Amino acid sequence: MRTAEQVTGPWSEPYELAAGKDYAQLYGSYFHPLSVSGESLYFLMSMWMPYNVFLMKVEMADMGKF
Repeated sequence: MRTAEQVTGPWSEPYELAAGKDYAQLYGSYFHPLSVSGESLYFLMSMWMPYNVFLMKVEMADMGKF
């Protein structure tokens, strides 16, 4: 994930929310549309084998200053 004060940037360095080494065969993540403000950010993450979709949460304070 990258962040910015404005939609046009400048963009931050990448911040890894989930890694393939921790979640085998992950793909297709996207942010939940109702988590656009507040202290927490929710996203849906799919895994292929076995197929499942997970609701993930990240605390914005844990990411430091953007």
